[in-house]
Amino acid sequence: MKFLPATRPGKLSAWLTVCALLAMLLLYLLAEVLRLLQSDWTVPVLTVAALAAFILAAVLGLIAVVRHRERSVLVYLSTLFGLFVLVFFLVSLYHDLTG
Repeated sequence: MKFLPATRPGKLSAWLTVCALLAMLLLYLLAEVLRLLQSDWTVPVLTVAALAAFILAAVLGLIAVVRHRERSVLVYLSTLFGLFVLVFFLVSLYHDLTG
């Protein structure tokens, strides 16, 4: 098993996960620690964009594993991160809808 992906969807999945992790870290630092982002729309828009990148990375990771038979550690990790974010989002949505 390799560490780096070899297929195009695998590489894109890994890069999306890295970018989403960096975006979430940067968003946390700018909004919570340094208090530089205090706009009503900036933080939610950036958060939704990062969460969408995680979910897209999971979909691309699944495509790479199933269709292209990708077997790399980064693709597996990006798929797990994305699926975790998707499950967290669905549970949170269910909780909000049921009260």
